[in-house]
Amino acid sequence: MTGHATGRMKYCVIVENGLIEERVFPLKTRLTIGRAPENDIVLGDSSVSRHHAVIHVIKGKPTVEDLGSSNSIFVNGEQIDKVTLYNGDKLRIGRISLRLYQGEHFPKRVGMKETQVMVEISKAPSLANLDQLSHDQSGPTVGYDTERIEAIECELEKFREIQRDFFPNQMPDLPNWEIATCLHPAHEATGDFYDAFRLPGDYVGLVIADVCDKGMGSALFMSLIRSLIRVFSGETRLPGFSISHSEKGVDQFSALRAIVLTNDYIAQEHGHTCMFATVFLGVLNPTTGLLVYINGGHEPLYIVSQTGKVQTLTPTGPAVGIMPCIEFKAQEVQLELGDILVGYTDGVTEAHAPGGELFTRKRLLSLLQEPAPSASAVLERVKANLFAHIADTKPSDDITMIALQRTSIAEA
Repeated sequence: MTGHATGRMKYCVIVENGLIEERVFPLKTRLTIGRAPENDIVLGDSSVSRHHAVIHVIKGKPTVEDLGSSNSIFVNGEQIDKVTLYNGDKLRIGRISLRLYQGEHFPKRVGMKETQVMVEISKAPSLANLDQLSHDQSGPTVGYDTERIEAIECELEKFREIQRDFFPNQMPDLPNWEIATCLHPAHEATGDFYDAFRLPGDYVGLVIADVCDKGMGSALFMSLIRSLIRVFSGETRLPGFSISHSEKGVDQFSALRAIVLTNDYIAQEHGHTCMFATVFLGVLNPTTGLLVYINGGHEPLYIVSQTGKVQTLTPTGPAVGIMPCIEFKAQEVQLELGDILVGYTDGVTEAHAPGGELFTRKRLLSLLQEPAPSASAVLERVKANLFAHIADTKPSDDITMIALQRTSIAEA
């Protein structure tokens, strides 16, 4: 980048938290922001899109613009698409906070207010590492106690057993529909989850979600968010607590309030942890095939017809838990005979080959568009190609998918 902005005023952007905390980026004409390495400000955080935003100087005034990100941009707490920035304005990109300053001298970080500090949640040691430590007889003793290691292994196994209970033991048995799922954790605990459950009014709730970060902290939040969605959607009835209308008068859209309520609870009660989740919640009418949904910052879901035509269900709001009082738009779509709905987490599209090549959405779409007899056949095809692509590379992220197919039309 060359040249200064129109006028004499100098600008800079300061990253207030994250891996490049306190870094100062002079703004001359343009700064791109995102997770991809070619950006001017690279934010290596899963809450940030690969090409999230750009700040450019227009007629001497800095302007920030959203580049179609999954989790949007917030300036001084308000969600924006494009807005002029002023001295001291605070930007929220994913869970990273940045601030704009103007003047002849770039400010020091001391004295900044409202800085949000990220909390690092420790990750559980892998059982493979523990096993290696317990059997390593070479070198000096480093203080590892076999009994203590065995106790940790036992606690990890208990944790995994408890977490497995948060996944449905079996999918709802729906005449004229097939539901298929898969989950391959990258670590001992997972922050991904899927769910399918019956709702008042004979509807069915469908969820696929991905909690930020990895390890125990992510897994704990997965359990919390899954439980909140079930309670707030009306699937779980608690004594003295009601979130839905009576079954006779229930509206298909009412269960989607679970996203709004879960977002507000996480942001208000646990905002200091900087934890959030991308969540897709769909509510299906199995009789008519009408699906209403909210996509909270999650990967686009795809509906593939028998002819290979693809419909994309893009995000209708940001990730859940970033900030309270966020607007989430509800959408609806009609599933016809033979249609297959496929949801996935970014562990699928961002899976690495041994040489570093990503699996990509393009490759996933090409597999989905090939004819398939069932939802389970689609997932098996994707898994076969995905693990062939990964080969002997250890997955860096959880791999999770859910597929739903309308197999026949219900009789009136």
